[in-house]
Amino acid sequence: MTKTEFSERESARPELLCVLVAIAAASYALNNEWRVDHVVKCCRQWLDKNGPKMDWRDRVRIGQLALKIASKDEVIRRPAKRQYPLAPTCRQC
Repeated sequence: MTKTEFSERESARPELLCVLVAIAAASYALNNEWRVDHVVKCCRQWLDKNGPKMDWRDRVRIGQLALKIASKDEVIRRPAKRQYPLAPTCRQC
């Protein structure tokens, strides 16, 4: 797999956002809590690996957006608690 080249800083944001949303959702699935520290750590690692420089305020904004998107998706995917009626019992058995 070749390393992605970014011609400008803006082109890296959608890819980073996708990564952070996935990290936030996976972290929630494992820990059942929203772990900001995981998002921050992964954001730093991704930026170090892929090269674009990003101001700390931009990193905060993209991390917050990732958590917001992941939490909204989690609410959508979480099945509603349903109470199924008990199956009728067979008294002849």
